[in-house]
Amino acid sequence: MQITWEEILKDWEADEVERYRELYESRGFNSWREWRQSYIDDLHLDTREWTQEECECPYDVIPTFVIGGYPGWHTYRPAGKDLTTFADVARPVQEGDMSFSGEPRIDVRTNEGVMRFTRDLQDAVILVLRCDDLRVVLDGTHRSAAIAVTAHDQLTRLVDSVTVRTCHFDSSERSLLESFAKDRRAIVKKESD
Repeated sequence: MQITWEEILKDWEADEVERYRELYESRGFNSWREWRQSYIDDLHLDTREWTQEECECPYDVIPTFVIGGYPGWHTYRPAGKDLTTFADVARPVQEGDMSFSGEPRIDVRTNEGVMRFTRDLQDAVILVLRCDDLRVVLDGTHRSAAIAVTAHDQLTRLVDSVTVRTCHFDSSERSLLESFAKDRRAIVKKESD
């Protein structure tokens, strides 16, 4: 079903405004909206078609989604995986594994946010950017990683479905999403982010 950009933005802000206040203020942004505006502008999120659906098999489907190229997540991503799925991130680190950033790879299980969601995953909403078969997570990275870890480690599955809100991109824009998935900074105009 279709969903409006206004509803997406309102819910996204409500979910993040306090949780990320310290982060966006430390980067010099005066508000959550000012911080997220670079994503909105660079990806034209406010002019695109958005749909919402319930993912009825989240532990099978969401691990196939691609992680966004957020710098803070580069050390969890395996080297050589430009388009890294959450299943890739959920694989335990082996001795000598290198990360996407060229440093020793860190196991995503050391991330407190991810592990918290493996124990409490109620009312999960994930924002996804989609171009054909490529689905890149815009928001919900910790939740998606927790679902992938839960599936990989065969932990107790806490939910039967997850709400996925999808922003649709034309086939001609695949390289934009691939760039976003490799390194989010590749498409960003504001250098401080």
